[in-house]
Amino acid sequence: MLWALSGCTGAGPGTDDANPVPDDTGGAPDLTHEPEVCAAPEVTMVAEGDGYLATTAHYTLHIVGFDATESEDLAALAETAWLGFAAFFGVEAAGPLEVYVDADQAGFYATLARAGIGEPEGAGGYYDPGSGDAFLFRQPTAYYSRVLLLHELTHQYQDRAGGTSGLPFWYVEGLAEALGRHHWDGACLELRSRPLLSWEDYAATAQAELDGGAGVSALLSGQNASRPLAQELVRMLTSQPEFVEGFSEWRAAVAAGASASDSEALAEAVGDPEVLDDAMVDWVPNDQEPMAPVYLDWVPIAGDAAWGFAGASAAARVKLPVDQFRMVADLPTGGASVGTVYGYDASTGDIEMAFVSADGSVSRFAVLGGAVTWDIYGTVTLDSDVRWSQLAGSDGTTVTIADQVVDLPRVLPAAGGLALYNADVIFQDVRWE
Repeated sequence: MLWALSGCTGAGPGTDDANPVPDDTGGAPDLTHEPEVCAAPEVTMVAEGDGYLATTAHYTLHIVGFDATESEDLAALAETAWLGFAAFFGVEAAGPLEVYVDADQAGFYATLARAGIGEPEGAGGYYDPGSGDAFLFRQPTAYYSRVLLLHELTHQYQDRAGGTSGLPFWYVEGLAEALGRHHWDGACLELRSRPLLSWEDYAATAQAELDGGAGVSALLSGQNASRPLAQELVRMLTSQPEFVEGFSEWRAAVAAGASASDSEALAEAVGDPEVLDDAMVDWVPNDQEPMAPVYLDWVPIAGDAAWGFAGASAAARVKLPVDQFRMVADLPTGGASVGTVYGYDASTGDIEMAFVSADGSVSRFAVLGGAVTWDIYGTVTLDSDVRWSQLAGSDGTTVTIADQVVDLPRVLPAAGGLALYNADVIFQDVRWE
């Protein structure tokens, strides 16, 4: 499995213009994130028990349950995140910092027990302010393992930089959730990103909670301990122009010793709860992850790029209806195929995917009412990569690969998305309208 990704697919340091919708469409709002940081940190790796001891300039990580490549990548991610944390908090934390990453929950509990710490119910990670150490275990998806690492590192850095004692839940947890969402391609990192897609999708959960009557007032008062809403509140306060300056001033005052629970001070800085409630109603629908996984694991690595890997079929779809879709992918080799989702029914989960294989054959793979079909509809000549676009018609979809056209039948509503079979591939320049 590819873990450490090479190259830097982001738009560049300090940019904020990664938009998964073509520039000429009205599209979704630009993604909002911290300025991109790129680094090539030195990581020293040695065997330690059943895993590895990974050391960087600012971190010592004890890692179990990940292979050497994965472990080195986690350490490089942590060290690169240090630069992002330093910029966000505006202060260099005292280091080095100790991190323990276990293979599973049992290992996580055992490590905590050795440190004299009780089991945190329902948690995948824990930051211990007493020792200053961070603990977590491997999660079901590759992306969320990294999210959880960054979440606990945020707590750790914030505590070392100024302390977390007495900070309200919405702030300390919302900040860790917001900074934990990221794009990382193995060289460049964006913290506080809106991911292109993820199974965990806190933004969708926050929307459902708002639709169910939840709001900022209860969150700020401590009556509602919702991490998804806290994440979205922090993202809004660090992104929307009308709140950014006031929230920054409030954060600085709190770091200098002002009461973080002073509701009047917060209201004076950014607005009273009613103002924030109204603003969240506008913010959250526009901050949704634009794509969603359908099958197996996907890792967002930029605003317009994702890494997919599976020994079987894997798919991810754009949430909204799509008439046009395009992407660029690595050439398939051996028995691998890469392609797109071009038909999808959200009510049934039925799906139509188009693939190109290493020999240039273009096929339709469909799952309709539990029946699976896979038929070849044409052949193309592949070049140095797969440059793919598709256009939906009334009863079919036209696929163009390297200027060669193949017509495919379609029985489901038109859709867009990414698909692969028996492949480990990076999709880039993902666009739709």
